[in-house]
Amino acid sequence: MKQTSLCKLTAVPFTKVQLTDTFWAPRVEVNRRVTLPMQYQQCKETGRFDAWTWEKGKPNEPHIFWDSDIGKWIEAAAYSLMTHPDKDLEEKIDAAVELMAAHQGQDGYLNSHFSRRCRNLEK
Repeated sequence: MKQTSLCKLTAVPFTKVQLTDTFWAPRVEVNRRVTLPMQYQQCKETGRFDAWTWEKGKPNEPHIFWDSDIGKWIEAAAYSLMTHPDKDLEEKIDAAVELMAAHQGQDGYLNSHFSRRCRNLEK
């Protein structure tokens, strides 16, 4: 049997791809204009950004997954910034990262659920 030659595939950076179709392009735009701002607002309203300063007895007790919710938002927002620069979004990301860094342990550990909820319960 004769073997056919295959084309060599080369990865293309996502920043070099432009979606102009009627299926994906509108969804990416909705994600950028609606979903990312809504996710940020939900994180604010539910106390996810306040989890690192939460104290026992206050509302919005940190949940074990809250840090990752913020991390996922940062990741999605950063991907969006790579193709659609947005000063306001960039400032929100910077503020979230600064907040996280300010509450990171000396050993690099970062977990608001453990550091605020569990340690506060031990006191």
